[in-house]
Amino acid sequence: MYASVGKDLIFVFESLISKGAVYVFTYFGVSNKCGLYCTSHHFRLFFQKITTILPSFCDAIPLYGIKLVPFRKFMEYSSQHPFLVDVARVITGVEGERRYVKNDKLIDMLVIHIKNDGLKLNITVFGEMVDRIKALVAAGEQQLPVVIFQFARINNFLNIMYGARLLINPDVPKVVMLRKSKYYREISQYLSVLSGKLAYINEDEVLYSTEKKTIKELHAAADVGFYVVLATVLNVEPVLSWWYKSCVCSMKVEANADTYFCDDCNKDVNNVVDRYDSN
Repeated sequence: MYASVGKDLIFVFESLISKGAVYVFTYFGVSNKCGLYCTSHHFRLFFQKITTILPSFCDAIPLYGIKLVPFRKFMEYSSQHPFLVDVARVITGVEGERRYVKNDKLIDMLVIHIKNDGLKLNITVFGEMVDRIKALVAAGEQQLPVVIFQFARINNFLNIMYGARLLINPDVPKVVMLRKSKYYREISQYLSVLSGKLAYINEDEVLYSTEKKTIKELHAAADVGFYVVLATVLNVEPVLSWWYKSCVCSMKVEANADTYFCDDCNKDVNNVVDRYDSN
């Protein structure tokens, strides 16, 4: 589940919460999940001025709260997958460091390779995670590291930024089992480092790689998808047909008593967002 603290309340709660600790929260708000960085739970929590926080302890609550997605299932997800994901695999390679420009600032990034049962995936990491990966490479460990990327967003490449977490060789059952597996013993025992000249790229190439179309190209598009269109709004028609309620799977929903029904998911849903149609 996702919980958020508004900018105006960060100074109130920042010193009261520590990563890895257990707390009892009361008097918080509840709303439907939405946006690019949401978990699979139907709702999200948000802190209010009256929210209270009490330290607690419970052995039943895991330290990391990891919910791993099977690698083959994960590879079937499209770049429009609405939820953040957790994935654990072996790092087999690291590409040369790059930097991209955002708001006139240079941000470090690395592309790393993970592999499982013949399937390969590239993951892009930014900022503090770059330093951790570079330190891992510099350490010269003889065994390949097993990592968990938690709260990652799926794009045309896997994007690790903002609230994502990187765990290197964590002492959790899934990682321990992977390191003891026949597959782990058989793969190469040396981390491949692909060096190269430091590259500078634009923010668009990294974060906003959604396909761009003109209005004419949008009309001709045969496939349902997500596109970026630069256009000028001439006027807004005062009718309701140009927008609709949609499920998190992006399909239109029908009002059904006090809930909505999604044909694509074939179930009632509570979490809906407004989507806009173009003619």
